[in-house]
Amino acid sequence: MPITPEQYKKINKKNRPHFDSEQYKLVYIDPNEIELDVPVDEAHVESLRQSIQKSGQLTPILVRRSVVKSKGELPVIDGFHRVAAMQKLGMSIAANETDCDDDDFWTARIVSATQHEGVKTDRAALWVNELWNASPHTNKYKTVTAAISATDTGKATPEVVALVKKWTDAWGIANKTLRMWVGYGTTHPEKIVPVETKNPPVETKPKEPEIHATMKAYYGNLGIVIEGSRNMNSDNMTKQEIKEYLIRMAETIEALKLAMKALGGK
Repeated sequence: MPITPEQYKKINKKNRPHFDSEQYKLVYIDPNEIELDVPVDEAHVESLRQSIQKSGQLTPILVRRSVVKSKGELPVIDGFHRVAAMQKLGMSIAANETDCDDDDFWTARIVSATQHEGVKTDRAALWVNELWNASPHTNKYKTVTAAISATDTGKATPEVVALVKKWTDAWGIANKTLRMWVGYGTTHPEKIVPVETKNPPVETKPKEPEIHATMKAYYGNLGIVIEGSRNMNSDNMTKQEIKEYLIRMAETIEALKLAMKALGGK
């Protein structure tokens, strides 16, 4: 089950009291709109696929409301295996969508992961490492392991000490749990390598000569089609003539589409 607003409030009551059910919005997502950024267990995915195929999706996933309207940029908070299973089935995915800032997003992800015994350590180690790499302190402590070690020995900067405390308070975990996650990432470096997501295809505009050629083809074919339509009498035309006329018409339509695209149209 995804983290509920009640669970979130209980764990993070002092810091993020505004995260509540009123911010949830049930939406249905095309399975191709999501690219998973964590590894999944294929055996579990297959089990879920069979279950969902038989009984349907019983629990919505939890996602962060997308700011960037591009494929693959809708961040999942909870429900990675369900997404993978439903992508295999080609089914629309029911999701609770929520507005949240970056702190809320990562807290929700990590707290939700702790409810899944089989994946919590892998995901927590991965996400703690990602959070550290995105922090402004990597120039002094290259890795989160180094930062935690400095904190333990009293050599960390006040800013790093405050960041570590912020994490443990927000995630509702003991210091030793955070150190266990970090230590796991150190001894299993393959677990803290983010899954590569595909970049959305970049649409490039044709070069100017290509535009001119496209327009020339369009107008050339258009003239032939118009002239042909004036003189067209299917009773007097052979099958070959009708075929050639239809081919010209199809080429004209395609040329028009290319010309519109080249000029920034749809």
